[in-house]
Amino acid sequence: MTAAGALATDLDAGRYEAAALRLIAGLLIALRDTTPPARGLPAGAIVQCSGRAERAWDEVQTDAPRAVMWRGITNMALNGRVALVAGASRGIGADIARYLAAAGAKVVVAARTEVQQDPRLPGTIHSVVEEIKAKGGEASPVVLNLRDGESIANAVKATVAQYGKIDIVVNNAAIFVPGTLETVQARHIDLSFSVNVMGVILMMREVYPHLRAAGGGHIVNISSGGAIFPGPGPYDSTKVRSGDIFYGPQKSLIEHFSQSEGWRNQADGISVNVLAPRGRIKTPGNLMASNDRENPNLDFDTADDMGKATVWICEQPATVLNGAILYDSEVVKSKGL
Repeated sequence: MTAAGALATDLDAGRYEAAALRLIAGLLIALRDTTPPARGLPAGAIVQCSGRAERAWDEVQTDAPRAVMWRGITNMALNGRVALVAGASRGIGADIARYLAAAGAKVVVAARTEVQQDPRLPGTIHSVVEEIKAKGGEASPVVLNLRDGESIANAVKATVAQYGKIDIVVNNAAIFVPGTLETVQARHIDLSFSVNVMGVILMMREVYPHLRAAGGGHIVNISSGGAIFPGPGPYDSTKVRSGDIFYGPQKSLIEHFSQSEGWRNQADGISVNVLAPRGRIKTPGNLMASNDRENPNLDFDTADDMGKATVWICEQPATVLNGAILYDSEVVKSKGL
């Protein structure tokens, strides 16, 4: 008797539970034999892969992780994915790491801070990992210094050694250098460009082979509203932008570079997108310069919209979302996150 005939017989005889089991089994077999889906599509989505190399199926997860709750996120949309988050010991990076873990990703929390040394900068790679684990997620700490190419390479190697692959990379680490062009020290200019520009570029270069080996993946480069050009003058001299004079231009470079790289690597299933906060987020790093070391203000903002938006970006296939420059609150509002 055919499968369809057996299903009809069960229904006619009132064996509804048996009929339901037959139907589920048939659907599972159909999904198993279907063309592999593009990365980032919801589980069970079926797409045609004509005109490009077929992507390997994600590994079937036989040991589904425990459901994780982080500010309402429990959809496990990134179940089985491996994410490396640079600059994740506190602030925006730490919150992004938490949200990725809550969505099912195995997260490598990467940064320089292993031991807290400044009361204005609470948080270490170990404390963030423990928070994720306490909520049922999976995470590992890795020391990362973006000024050091060898440290970047070692962090990538450690991620692959721990979890076998890399699917997602978030470049969040950055530093701020105060002063004007006439007052800032040359060594601080070098430091700024080493971390905010070269560190991002070298990280992307290191992870490309692993993203290809995984069948594609996502790079999310964190930017800022400061990347928006001030435009032509004449200017209102009473409203000169304050803060780091290099940070905005550096982020403009990263945005341009991200679009170029997304274009170059889309055929391999790799997307390179940019995400920025819409407005100020009062993180430890953001408040540090004005914070009192002896009596620090520890009333920080949480980057919930950045976390939610990052998860959403990593759900989208490279052929649908690539080279986008997005703002966190706009993504959250438009997608109902």
